[in-house]
Parts: sequence; C-alpha cells; structure tokens
Amino acid sequence: MLIPFPVIFFVSAFVCDLAIWATAKSAWSTAAIWLIGAGVIMALLAALAGLTDVVGDRRISDLTDVWWHVGGNVLIVFDPDLQLIKPL
Repeated sequence: MLIPFPVIFFVSAFVCDLAIWATAKSAWSTAAIWLIGAGVIMALLAALAGLTDVVGDRRISDLTDVWWHVGGNVLIVFDPDLQLIKPL
C-alpha cells in the first residue's frame, strides 16, 4: 500500500516544475522541494516494507520474479555508472 505515495509525490513535484515554468512564482519551487523530500522518505519506507516481505516470508522469497525485482532495484540505486539522469 505504500507504493502509490512516492509515485504521487514525484509526479506532483513534476507538475510543480511545470507550474514554475508557466508562472515563474517561487512558491512552486518550495512545494516541489517538499514533495521530492516526501517522495524519497516514502520510497525508503516502501523499500523497507518490501524487504521485510522478502526476508520474512518463505513463500515470497521462493518466487523467481521477486529476486529479479530486488536485483533491478539494487542495480538502479547502487550502480553509479548507470547514470539514468546525466548532468547537462
């Protein structure tokens, strides 16, 4: 149940970025910063809940797709050479 929260927070931050672009009001940047922070916190909580599911339940840890999902998450989070977002 935690997965939708970071998604909504990050999409809302993007909408705030569009509002900054359209209106040039700095209040939107403050809202975007708070939304990104809340999104990161909720994403960490969702990851922690998912990790407890994988470690704590033998039926879940026996599924092959779970380990593909875990491996993909670890690759994206901890691989500095992947660089999904490249600086300008």
